Amino acid sequence: MSKIQKTWEHFGEENPYFAVVTLDQFEKENLSEDVLAEFFESGSRYTETVWKEIETNLVSDFRPKRSLDFGCGVGRLSIPIARRSGELVAVDISKRMLEEAERNAVKANVNNISFVQSDDNISRVSGKFDFIHSFIVIQHIDPSIGETIFEKMIEKLEDGGIGALHLTYDHPGKRSSVLKYNLYMKLPFVFSLRNLLLQKKQEPLIPVHTYDLNKIFRILQRNGCHKCFVRFSDHGHWGIHLFFLKDHEIIF
Repeated sequence: MSKIQKTWEHFGEENPYFAVVTLDQFEKENLSEDVLAEFFESGSRYTETVWKEIETNLVSDFRPKRSLDFGCGVGRLSIPIARRSGELVAVDISKRMLEEAERNAVKANVNNISFVQSDDNISRVSGKFDFIHSFIVIQHIDPSIGETIFEKMIEKLEDGGIGALHLTYDHPGKRSSVLKYNLYMKLPFVFSLRNLLLQKKQEPLIPVHTYDLNKIFRILQRNGCHKCFVRFSDHGHWGIHLFFLKDHEIIF
């Protein structure tokens, strides 16, 4: 089991909702029916925004037949995307997260989702899709692996299909904060010592990586994703949400 898989299996078992949305209200000890309702409602609001962007800028009345949600976690976004799709494949590296997502789909009476455990090449994901999606996920994957996954997803997108993929490209914090965070990522025992001294939970650090946008845009161009636009994000790290239409016939 890889280091990153161990991290997400830990959170999948110990604190799955907080790992998806890192707000205190979603800590395991704070969960209630009302809190969970707000958790999933936030996913519905996000999905509504994504659809508005797609239908305003790329394809009107967008109704994908087959969708892919990469990094599905506990199903916060997979469930509302599935409601707008013929079928959906939900992918995550954590078996525990997938099990929780499947329970949530059953509870929500959504039965058109299949759940697949990921690997570095998403080799267990078969077939083509007309919608591929990932949000606040790729940032947690080292770019040496994440760039491959990014391109593999686009290769699985049908011509005429839509992508909505999010990643981070910069850390706007103070240089000292950035250096400290990078130290924690390289030397996990230092992060554990810090938690011990501050009397915090002994949990693994959730890594956040930045991506070279030149490499990302080269992947898009060579795969025929010529029509695209960007929305910026700020979750402590600066990011971009890429929306694009794959069409090899569009040439400038």
